[in-house]
Amino acid sequence: MIFVDDGSQDGSPGLIRQLFEADFRVCYLCFARNFGHQIAVTAGLNFARGEAIVILDGDLQDPPELISQLVAQWQAGYQVVYAQRLHRRQESRFKRWSAFIFYRLLRYLANVDIPADTGDFCLLDRQVVEILNAMPERKSLSGEDCEPGVGVFVKTAVTFYPRSPLCRQGQIYPEKIPGFGH
Repeated sequence: MIFVDDGSQDGSPGLIRQLFEADFRVCYLCFARNFGHQIAVTAGLNFARGEAIVILDGDLQDPPELISQLVAQWQAGYQVVYAQRLHRRQESRFKRWSAFIFYRLLRYLANVDIPADTGDFCLLDRQVVEILNAMPERKSLSGEDCEPGVGVFVKTAVTFYPRSPLCRQGQIYPEKIPGFGH
């Protein structure tokens, strides 16, 4: 398991270090400052060595209990298994509308079938990770960003119900960018 701490100020580095010291299977990367979510994901992918790599944000909005379903689909032969929300009813109308527009516009502009209502929570086969790691121009990675680079791989979705409220230090807060598609 690889943890990537993107310069957090909430005590996460200490907790991750404790996990690391208690279990040799835990690895961690700690950035000196916040470089951004996608750079952290990229660093984790560059460091990962497994045959299948699961990307899951540490805020646990996405249910980790789905990992076994992602792995089952990978074992069935899929190389990209993304978690896809069934609906967004718990989100504001503006958020639902902006996500709807974002995914449809991106599909149209990119001219590829980009899965709607997906984000970073996914499983990637080693072959996919190798190709992504070989893309030096890559600054972002998520279900929709992956599509052009890994379009030749066998993909499927595992669907789930709404994400948990985003929490930081025990407080629920609105998303930083309400118009962003995730």
